[in-house]
Amino acid sequence: SSGINAEYGQVQFTKKIAEDDNLLEDISSKLHALAKLILKKRGLKFSIVTEGHNIEHVENILGKFLGELPETNETNFEENKDDLISVNCTKKTFFVVPSASVNDVSQVLKTVPYTHPDSVYLQLLGRVLSACYLHTEIREKGGAYGSGATWGKGLFSFYSYRDPSPLNSLSVFERSRDWVNKDGNIKEQDLEEAKLYLFSDFDSPLAPYEKGLGEFKHNITFEMRQRRRELLLDAKLSHIQEVSSKYLGKSRDSPIAVVGGIDFSKSLEKEEWAIINH
Repeated sequence: SSGINAEYGQVQFTKKIAEDDNLLEDISSKLHALAKLILKKRGLKFSIVTEGHNIEHVENILGKFLGELPETNETNFEENKDDLISVNCTKKTFFVVPSASVNDVSQVLKTVPYTHPDSVYLQLLGRVLSACYLHTEIREKGGAYGSGATWGKGLFSFYSYRDPSPLNSLSVFERSRDWVNKDGNIKEQDLEEAKLYLFSDFDSPLAPYEKGLGEFKHNITFEMRQRRRELLLDAKLSHIQEVSSKYLGKSRDSPIAVVGGIDFSKSLEKEEWAIINH
């Protein structure tokens, strides 16, 4: 229903623009201002998915588009910094949304890049934690709508959403390392199911536009992906326990952000939290 409401809102807004020339002019000027901030010729690259006979036509269109762009940004960010919202984030930051009755929680830890073997085991660790520990502790016991742990782009992330008890969830995140390393908590079947889940992502069919996209966007080659498959296939419980001890032990010093209602933010004012209310 939220998707339908969003699309309905877009239709209504488009209708208002069509009926109001002043609104159209105002939006147009804002889009031009954004273009001056964002668009520049230098540094752009394009991924094109098309049939062979269309390549020359597409190249001509792109050439015309690039010809109208400046080499660098026309606007100096330093001159406009007073127009930007300044957020002085600490390790614990609460962003107030006055109308919210529940909270969204996140905590991130710096780890290793994609090419490091530990990243495979961290990704597997995230799946095991999500399915076997966080779901029970945060959703079933804590009442949150959902929760999980993931690895991506060098970061290991914990999260929960629509969460009535964010401090409880943060405590659960902190206890993750102990849970992983306690004998008997993770069974061989849990590990195999987590591997199957990740392999389904590795080996899912690709649409034409997705082929080569990983290398284009992230410089991830087929050989890198294949090596990752092999490490995942051979991963053992000891591997995820090792990375859990190595990286999750830093959780107390890692950044935390909560987005939620003003009522909950009042309970944090006496603690070491930065309260951001814009």
